[in-house]
Amino acid sequence: MFKGNDVEQLVKLFNQRGVFLYHACQLADLQSYLSLGGIPSRACLENSLKNFTKFDTDDTDKANEVWGKVFVNLSDFGTTFAKSPQGDSTVPNPYGPILLKIRPESLLEALDVAICLRSAGAKNFNREADSLTEIKDVERLFVNRFEVGSHKNSLIKFRQKLKQEFPEFPWAADPEISCTFPNSRLPFSYVDSISVDPYIIKGNPLTLWMRSKLNLPNNVKVRERECLVTRKNLLNDLVVFFDSNKTSELSLQQPISNLPSNLSQSVKNWIINVSNKNLKYQFNRFIKYLYNGTFLFLDEFLYEEAIELYELEQYEECLSLLDSITDKDSPKFYQFRGFTNAWIANYQDAINDISKAAELINDDEYYSLAEKCKNFLRQYLKYVKANKEIQMPDSTEESISVEPWIEHLENWYESEEDLYEDSPESFSYIDPYDLRQIIIEAKQDIFNDELTQLEISLYRRMVLADRETAINQVLIEMNRIGWNTRQGKEYLLCKFGKSSRRQLKKEELIEFLLYLKGQPTKQLSPYDDIAF
Repeated sequence: MFKGNDVEQLVKLFNQRGVFLYHACQLADLQSYLSLGGIPSRACLENSLKNFTKFDTDDTDKANEVWGKVFVNLSDFGTTFAKSPQGDSTVPNPYGPILLKIRPESLLEALDVAICLRSAGAKNFNREADSLTEIKDVERLFVNRFEVGSHKNSLIKFRQKLKQEFPEFPWAADPEISCTFPNSRLPFSYVDSISVDPYIIKGNPLTLWMRSKLNLPNNVKVRERECLVTRKNLLNDLVVFFDSNKTSELSLQQPISNLPSNLSQSVKNWIINVSNKNLKYQFNRFIKYLYNGTFLFLDEFLYEEAIELYELEQYEECLSLLDSITDKDSPKFYQFRGFTNAWIANYQDAINDISKAAELINDDEYYSLAEKCKNFLRQYLKYVKANKEIQMPDSTEESISVEPWIEHLENWYESEEDLYEDSPESFSYIDPYDLRQIIIEAKQDIFNDELTQLEISLYRRMVLADRETAINQVLIEMNRIGWNTRQGKEYLLCKFGKSSRRQLKKEELIEFLLYLKGQPTKQLSPYDDIAF
């Protein structure tokens, strides 16, 4: 292991040979790195509650006591797949399509640096015992003797050559550098440039998504990796597969003959080549990490961004509708202002307004609104009774005391049983979708709206958050409008060419759900079939 002056000598050697350090990651991880201001340890990501891609080796890293270390490499492991004629039997860097190129001076910030010839995820790995200890041993990692001006000075030996060079390490493999930093992160200021694999996702290069959605430093160059056309096509065939299946169930744990039929033939041939090279485990990690850390992350990121825009637009519409109510002292005004405040989680003002509305409501004229008001408060009181205080969304500090108005609101109901239909202990959390559904219904009652963007926003979020809940909601809506299973199947076949709601893609499920929501309720007779 290297510390103090030895680290300075190490940096001097790397600079002399033109060596850079490399760290590959997924899109989700890069977003977290930027928010933390550096390349962090996995422990730092976990403790900071930041997004990061789960690895198969996480438990082993903890057991080997390297969870708190920052890792870099001496080589770009994505080059062989991208450019080599033999690359069609290799795998892109499993850890991510985004490669950070780092200046070696970054090591001067570290408390210690370990250069090991086997992975920290290996069984019985011992960081101190497995690390090289002298600069002359680091010199042995390079293919060529140092020559002034040679572009080959930075080349690292392959595994077989390393085993010959280091007989004391019979397991010798690609060198791996792990570092201890004072704040568990390598400062981002040492990142020289970023290279990105040439994926096209949702019509745009991954580089474009990075530039437009992440807060990248202005002084860091971002470029797309040069790649053979055949390899680029392989990568984007995978994207097409991911997009059509919405799953990463592409695993070489199964026989090659069982691979999905809609995989392109070129990807199938690539998989066969990889399998013949005994790289199944590496391919499986590549697929899983890429899908979860980049493809799925971007999918959800863009979806949430669109929903935030919908919600902002609908909040502004609510304000406009509120302004259109001429009687500013009517229960209708207080009711809707309360729901509008609840929409943006301004619960204290919402409760005050809804309380005022309840005092003014004439049950003959506003019966349905009164019931919705009570429903809102009934659910919310179950929550606050169990928790005693409301934790504000997106905050760990601000909270609202609820004790002063609980007693007043309880007086609305004839008995405790009327207010608390279920045990309050079972309500540790109230789903915001439930509350917002009440707001949507109130908006329709007050302004006689048809299906609105507010509803579309709500149901798009529901499908994104929980597909199974959305599928069950379809069944509820079919029964509400009097459709049986046969009618639902006929509609799906005609509209989407599919016979089951479980076969629908995300957008199709949303479209079907919204169609059903727009249909009138049918009063069923005992002889009507229902959907199941």
